[in-house]
Amino acid sequence: MKTYILGNIRRALVAVCLMGISAASMAAVSISDFYYNRDGGFYEIRTKADLRNLATLVNTGNCCAGLTFRQVADIAFDTISANNFKAIGNAVNAFAGTFDGDGHTISGINIKKSGSGFTDSFQGLFGRNRGTVKNVTLAASRISGHCHVGGIVGQNNPGGTISNCTVTANVSVLASSTKSLYHGGIVGYNRGSVRKCTSSANMSDNGQQSHCYVGGVAGYNCYYVCECTSSSSLSGEYFVEGLVGQNDGGACTGCHYYGSGATIRRYVLRG
Repeated sequence: MKTYILGNIRRALVAVCLMGISAASMAAVSISDFYYNRDGGFYEIRTKADLRNLATLVNTGNCCAGLTFRQVADIAFDTISANNFKAIGNAVNAFAGTFDGDGHTISGINIKKSGSGFTDSFQGLFGRNRGTVKNVTLAASRISGHCHVGGIVGQNNPGGTISNCTVTANVSVLASSTKSLYHGGIVGYNRGSVRKCTSSANMSDNGQQSHCYVGGVAGYNCYYVCECTSSSSLSGEYFVEGLVGQNDGGACTGCHYYGSGATIRRYVLRG
């Protein structure tokens, strides 16, 4: 019996040590891990590892305020792998720098959340943003989550800007549970500015609550959406909108919806 107990203790200690090593390696990412382009004054995002490192950097507490990251090549993830990426920014930490996609494409992201809690919310390429995200193209990806889920940004905070971003038709933005809220082709929940963005995403929300909002551009908007277009395929249980699922005192100007085949199962479809 003593040998059995000692064996279990040893195994537990090894597990704790491994967890510590894993946590330490995650926290070990620093700005020095990115190549700095001195001529351009930005940090380069060239590979999947760079994107993942940026997510780790932000999610562990470095908001990157005052820093600029520029994508310098197309980046493709393995679409077969489930949960192959963690959003940049989470329920606690928001990205506050500048990310310039520079017209390059990010493809193959697969974020699969199946619950209805905080850790299943704030999903997208960026989970939460209070900086600038611009010139990003997202293709061939699948993002599912509980609340505040978008192709580019889950939640855009006050001061956050999303501009000139594109989500293509082979991107799916989906609800993870029947309690899900606020899903958008570009941004799930917008409290900042969204300008000149285009979404053709496949949108679906099976939320069973009367304040479940689905929008081709934004699920929920309480600030500013300008000159955006949507041709998204939309379906949901309650409020489904070609552009903004719910506009709560915000502005939506110069925007156009060109989609068709949207379906609504309970309440209102507004094109």
